[in-house]
Amino acid sequence: MKAPSQKSAASRVRSAAKSQAIMVLGMHRSGTSAVTRVLNLLGCALPSDLIGPGDGNELGHWESQAAVALNDEILAAAGSSWEDWGPINQDWRDSGLRAAMRDRITLLIQAHSNLGPLFALKDPRLCRLADLWLEGMDAAKVQPLVLLMLRNPLEVVASLENRDLMPSGYGQLLWLRHVLDGEYFTRGRQRIVGRYDQLMRNWYDVVDRIKSGLGVALPRNSPAVHAEIDSFLSSQHRHHDADGSGVMNNPNLSVWLRRSYTILHDWSEGGENAADYAELDRIREEFDRAYAAFARMLLPGRASGDLGSGSQLKRELAARIADAEQITEVARQNLQTVETQRAEYQARIDAALAESRQLQSDITLLRAEIERLGHEAAQADVLRAREAELADQIAAGSAFAEQLQADVAGLQGETTRLEQLAMAADAQRAELAEQLASLQAVLAESQADAERERLQRIEIQNEISTRQADHRDLELRNAELTGRCAAAESALLQRQEELSQLWNQLLAAESARTAAEIMATQERERRLEAPPAPPEHLFAELAELTRLLQQQEGATVAAQGELVAKEQDLRQLGDENRQLVAQLQNQENATQSAELARAATEQKLAARFDEVARLTAMLADESGKAALAEADSAWLAGMVRTAQGFPKWWALMPAAWRRPREHARYRRAGLFDAERYLEIYPDVAAEGMDPVRHYILH
Repeated sequence: MKAPSQKSAASRVRSAAKSQAIMVLGMHRSGTSAVTRVLNLLGCALPSDLIGPGDGNELGHWESQAAVALNDEILAAAGSSWEDWGPINQDWRDSGLRAAMRDRITLLIQAHSNLGPLFALKDPRLCRLADLWLEGMDAAKVQPLVLLMLRNPLEVVASLENRDLMPSGYGQLLWLRHVLDGEYFTRGRQRIVGRYDQLMRNWYDVVDRIKSGLGVALPRNSPAVHAEIDSFLSSQHRHHDADGSGVMNNPNLSVWLRRSYTILHDWSEGGENAADYAELDRIREEFDRAYAAFARMLLPGRASGDLGSGSQLKRELAARIADAEQITEVARQNLQTVETQRAEYQARIDAALAESRQLQSDITLLRAEIERLGHEAAQADVLRAREAELADQIAAGSAFAEQLQADVAGLQGETTRLEQLAMAADAQRAELAEQLASLQAVLAESQADAERERLQRIEIQNEISTRQADHRDLELRNAELTGRCAAAESALLQRQEELSQLWNQLLAAESARTAAEIMATQERERRLEAPPAPPEHLFAELAELTRLLQQQEGATVAAQGELVAKEQDLRQLGDENRQLVAQLQNQENATQSAELARAATEQKLAARFDEVARLTAMLADESGKAALAEADSAWLAGMVRTAQGFPKWWALMPAAWRRPREHARYRRAGLFDAERYLEIYPDVAAEGMDPVRHYILH
């Protein structure tokens, strides 16, 4: 193909151009990203769809995703790719696809021109397709200003080898293709050559040369922006640095590469020299003929599987490392979650144990209360003895037998109720004994005094049995009291009959005395008329009657006093009996409340121990998951370390030779047995898939 003339038809559209575009051309890893960002900071607009940071470009690529995608599509349509070291074939350039792709380029440039009067366009693929993009700019009435970025090919090759595992010889071929095509297709356009080392050493000079050589004004060229550029162009992002003389005077490098670099290096120092075009064209023609001769042996990796396959392998390894790191991060997050849950569970367990200790303290207090109630039960026995004594005194009463009988009947009813309460208490005590037995089985390891509590429980049961016996004695005493009351009633009736007879005798004696007094009065009156001498026997009889009357009156007064005293005793006995019943009722209520509180406490304690057991099981399960996640993470880390230990030339070897040795190293490291895996999963061997990759994916 003929080189473009210095005065092409494109120059006629420059005056009508409404925008200027700085095309940054250069081989991959040649500083095109760095200089594009510098231009952007100085006022060159960039589209919004920029490719973000990546491997080797931590601060960004500063290139349009749409432009890169379109260039990849154009190269694919021509049967090529970004890593192909050959020229675009002439058949494609003669086909209708070329015009169609140029039209699409024109539309994309028109969209970029809307960004402003000055914008930048950068993509290393532009070197091989610069003629199409220049035609598109002419069609879009955009003035192209070309900046050819040059970097020491040894630095470029080292960077590609580090980033893509690309062999140095293949990297040199790619460098030569991009540099020659970029220079050839932009010849005759307004352009300058800039070097990456100059940009990193003194970017001010490079910017001045861009302004003067391209005739462009950079609107944001201010001290504040200069400080931002100084911060951006940090030496920490330059990973490879080599002396240019190591290329020009290195006999181990091809003459084509050394001469091309020397010519462009001279242009960057003293300006472009048209006398060098012929040598550059000769190098390019010889390089194209060499491609036709050796292309089948030195194709990109995706076509041959040999040279140039490092980038694909590194992407796969990077993907595997990313997967491993993601799995590790997930495992780390799961472990952190498990640790958090473990801390929560431990806090809940501590709280449950604290509450358990409080419940044990409550049980101790309840046992003390039961023991106290046992002492009160003994006092109740004393009161019952007092009740029996009062019952004996009641048996001696006579005047209020019916009232006493009613009181005794009420006491008997109260005794029956107390007996029922005692039976209910016995049932509750039996239930409490069962709960205590269950609690002792759960707390066997933590309660050293379990035997003493069992003996205390037996003692409590004995006391309960004693109280039951006391209730039965009380029932017998009540029956005896009833009999004695009946006997007392009979004796009282007999005494009443005797008193009635005595009273009748008293009345008869009083009547006789009255009659005697009447007779005596009549006799006295008669004797006053004729007083005879009174007979002696009448005086003696009268004295006897008077004595008997006085004796009967004394007996009556004594009986009445005795009845009054008995009435007072009966009233006192009734009060004491009611007090006794109230005390017994209070004691039974206290005992029942204590038993209910103890049962509730023991149920609560049992529930807490069930929760502790459940939390302990959950903690053990989560700990197992965390351990499994840590084991998977450690295994993946070991696999990654082993894979990273292979030398760089390892990727250039055939897969049939490489895989068995990789599998042997994994097996010796104790990480993975590929042969055993294929025996278990023969379908993997049938598909020819790498067992290590299959295991990680599935």
